[in-house]
Amino acid sequence: MASKKIATRAGTTGTTGTTGTTGTTGTTTGAGPGAFVAPLTDPADADGVALEVPDEPLDLKVALRHTLLDGRPQGEVPAEFDIAVWLWDRWGADLQPAGFDRDQFAEVLDANRRELWLWMIGDRQWAQFASGLVGRISRRLPAPTTS
Repeated sequence: MASKKIATRAGTTGTTGTTGTTGTTGTTTGAGPGAFVAPLTDPADADGVALEVPDEPLDLKVALRHTLLDGRPQGEVPAEFDIAVWLWDRWGADLQPAGFDRDQFAEVLDANRRELWLWMIGDRQWAQFASGLVGRISRRLPAPTTS
């Protein structure tokens, strides 16, 4: 599956309509797993941060699941199996200039650990987990400053 860009904008709100639900991360169409999120804004928009949902890291998913199921506490997961490190490597360069640091990112991911667990055991699709995480991040981005 190809990566999708999802534009986020601090300070925007979502609305519910008859054809789907819209929010800061996109429109849920309900048309199946491949059409889960459609961007609402232009990813090149100067006021927003465009986070690309990377392809599902299947090797990381399996390794992380085995590590945690073997009884290792979540705080002792080696960096090569840490989804936070993996995602920060992909999104950090876009988030830091927007005023969102690694500690804030870790807090959002920690608050989303139930969804992470559901993805690891196969009860959530990657698109659902990743786009949900993008939504949480977008709601916590500092508001853009005006000159």
